[in-house]
Amino acid sequence: MDSTKVNLLETDPYITSERHLVVPKQAPDQKVTACLPVAHELGSLQRDILALQAGMDVLTIEEAWRASEILSGEKPILIVEGMSVGFLPKELFDKTICFYTDEETELKRRLARDTTVRNRDTSFILASHQMRREQYLYYYKETESEADILVKQSEDKFEVKRT
Repeated sequence: MDSTKVNLLETDPYITSERHLVVPKQAPDQKVTACLPVAHELGSLQRDILALQAGMDVLTIEEAWRASEILSGEKPILIVEGMSVGFLPKELFDKTICFYTDEETELKRRLARDTTVRNRDTSFILASHQMRREQYLYYYKETESEADILVKQSEDKFEVKRT
């Protein structure tokens, strides 16, 4: 990736830390995960995407695992990465790509990423995994059908499902 021409806007920082204030209507005994639209600060994310597309610079949101940085509105290519994209109007993007994985592969990836990068406890990830997967199937899976390209990554296989 040519960093002089490409901005990468990661959407994880737009997932609100105030999720504990919201209860899923269909599952009041569960906490809100990133699979629910309400977990995302979509207004701010859309504002930042539009600002970059209009040629304005944007200061990214700082996270414990990543410092903020300035994305230049002068760069001609913008890649927006993360689940939040599925909940935004498709018209914001020239092309959308959705990556899908099976439950077992997802758990392996979350354990590897969240314990090393995000300093999360393994027992928390294991305890929340089934709930997260249920919410994914109920709230997020339907957004896959809106993507221009669907890529399945499971069991060390990579397959383009639809273009």
